[in-house]
Amino acid sequence: MVKFATWLCEKLKANRKASLRIEGKAVAPNIDEVVEALNELSRRSRISQKGRSEAHSTITAQDMGALATYLHTRLEYIQSCNAEIENHLSDEQIAIANSGVLRSDLDRAFFDLDHVIGNTFRYSMLIAVSAFLEDSLVVICQIRIPDYSSKLGEPKANWFSRHRRMLETEAGVCFDRVAEECETIDALVVVRNCLAHAWGRISNCRNADRLRTIINKYDYFEEYADSHLYVGDDAVPSMIWAAEKILDHVLEEAAGV
Repeated sequence: MVKFATWLCEKLKANRKASLRIEGKAVAPNIDEVVEALNELSRRSRISQKGRSEAHSTITAQDMGALATYLHTRLEYIQSCNAEIENHLSDEQIAIANSGVLRSDLDRAFFDLDHVIGNTFRYSMLIAVSAFLEDSLVVICQIRIPDYSSKLGEPKANWFSRHRRMLETEAGVCFDRVAEECETIDALVVVRNCLAHAWGRISNCRNADRLRTIINKYDYFEEYADSHLYVGDDAVPSMIWAAEKILDHVLEEAAGV
């Protein structure tokens, strides 16, 4: 346990000092800079082109590739972080198993690694995946859909349902090919709300019944006896996969990337 905590502290210190690079290549500019550049191109295009819709289609054809690269890089960071933490948790379990400790101590150590440390990190990672996909869809809608803010309307549904509806009606995106992934993200939104507002205590969630339906459907979720949510190690990769499939689909259909 101490070994894992030491590794994590060293990793966090290194990450604070490291430049944002992946596989030796510099990461694209800050997302706000990307959007600012695309918005400036949109402004210039509206002046020089026939109309707003043509300006937006020009941006889609010429400039969405840079944004797609940036968004995929951000998702790779989340994926790499999750894989590295899970690998170190697994290594720690193997080291403890080979240490010759008593079975009672071994069970306690395994429980702490997976259900305390691992579960806490997975809570955070699920929130990260949800926030990433929400931000990505918002940015795509802002660039692709004229008057995005006024068309978004009141928050009568969750963020994913609202942006999916907007992309369908305003950008012609059909989500049939990623229906299963959309269902997975719908589940993630419910889980994310439980984590963000009740830190996994199911009995304190407004939609506890729906959450328990999700737990019964997906085998990487469980409910503890004290009503807290357990997240298995397959949950985060499954959500990342669904988010990536949806993002790729939206970029392809709405932006031609």
